Amino acid sequence: MRLLIDENVPDSVAVFFRERGHRVDLVRERLGQMTPDDFIAWVGDSMGAVVVTIDKDFRAIVERVPKGGRRKFNALGRISLRCRE
Repeated sequence: MRLLIDENVPDSVAVFFRERGHRVDLVRERLGQMTPDDFIAWVGDSMGAVVVTIDKDFRAIVERVPKGGRRKFNALGRISLRCRE
């Protein structure tokens, strides 16, 4: 699985997924710091990646597209974490 790890996610999460054979890209390395969530979603979608985030606002970006008419972000997945490192 390909994962795009948001900058607010602890490095230990990236290590966890890498150790299990997943392809992991870090937003801060690939896109820079303070990258807008809309752009992260677009990049994740174009990569066919699952975005891993702690950002509660990210959910609203994906849900803006009505079900059945999902042309935008059709390849994007999302994992939202609510835990401590």
